[in-house]
Amino acid sequence: MLLGRARTAIDTRPPPTAAAWLACLEALAHASARDERSCQIALAEAEHAVTASERATAPPWPWVFPFTGEKLAGYRALCAVRLAHPAEALAAFAQSSSMTQPADKQRAVLMLEIAATKQMEAEFDEAFALAEAALAMGMRHRSERVIQAARRFRTSYTGPLLPGVAAFDDRLLTATIG
Repeated sequence: MLLGRARTAIDTRPPPTAAAWLACLEALAHASARDERSCQIALAEAEHAVTASERATAPPWPWVFPFTGEKLAGYRALCAVRLAHPAEALAAFAQSSSMTQPADKQRAVLMLEIAATKQMEAEFDEAFALAEAALAMGMRHRSERVIQAARRFRTSYTGPLLPGVAAFDDRLLTATIG
C-alpha cells in the first residue's frame, strides 16, 4: 500500500534513480510475499531504470548518489534469500559487494542474509560462524537492528544443536543494548 502511494506521489516520469529504488523496494515486498513473478517484473523494471540512470550525468536532488548495478545486485540478493534461492543469492551478494564495502552495521545485516543462504544450503557451521561475527559487530556498534536480525536468524533454524549453534546462542544471550 505504501509503495503504491509512493508510486502515485512521484511524477509519471520519475528520475531513473528514483524509479530504480522504488522498483527494488517493490521487488523486495513481492519476494517477502513469495510472489516470484511480480518480484522478477519489478527487478526487470529496476534494471531498466539503472541502465537509464547510468546514461544520466548525475542523480537529481534529493538523490545524492546514483543507483548502481551493485545496489541492484544487493536487492536481487535480498529477494533471492526471501524466495529461498540460495545459489542466486550468493552470486548476487558477490556481485553487489565487488565494488563497495558497506558500513559496519549494514555489513553485519548483509552477513546475516548470507548466513541465511548458507543455512538454506545446509552449511550450518559456516552459517553460524557468519552470524556470530555479524552479531559481534552489532554488539560492538550497539545496533538493535543487527541484534534483532540475529535473533530472527536464530529463530529460523530448527536443526540440531551443533557446537556453532550453541556458541551463537551463548553470544545471543548476552546481546543487549543498554
